Amino acid sequence: EYATLFPQAPYYAESFRQRASCLSRLARREEAIAALEKYLTVEKDLIKQVQGQMQLADIYKQIGFEALNASETNAAPEAVAAQVESGVQNVKRAIDQFAGFARKCEEGLKDPGLNAEQKAQCRLLDETALYLGADCWARLKEPAAELPNYQALTTQPETFPESIAKLCRQYITSAPVKLKRKRF
Repeated sequence: EYATLFPQAPYYAESFRQRASCLSRLARREEAIAALEKYLTVEKDLIKQVQGQMQLADIYKQIGFEALNASETNAAPEAVAAQVESGVQNVKRAIDQFAGFARKCEEGLKDPGLNAEQKAQCRLLDETALYLGADCWARLKEPAAELPNYQALTTQPETFPESIAKLCRQYITSAPVKLKRKRF
């Protein structure tokens, strides 16, 4: 792999993000996740880091919801339970990534070194993170025992861990379009 041979190259970090994009399109998501994690460790630009983290969160979200959708076709109860657990955990990983890049955006908005355009990008990415995190919670339908908690999200985010509650409260109060409890 040439990317590891030239760490001082100007496109060194970007090569990992591009590799992850290609791997994701080929449905080689575990390799895409590894490439994005490497990208996040070497990329220095805040906006690019946040965009990479969004890409990582999106992969986790895809894996999670695909697992949840596939669990409906499994016949064995043990297989269904394992598929549901895997799906829910990946969706929660996505939510953690969305919360993480929302925090990075908030920090970026406080950085005096960012220009007005970069701050505008941070605001947009922050709003996107808030929406996507809340959307993931609202779309979770499994496990059924947790469904009332997931649906209560749009009105009572304080029922969730503080980091998630903050993410959802921010979106609910600032969203131009309010989340519905139904599936999108």
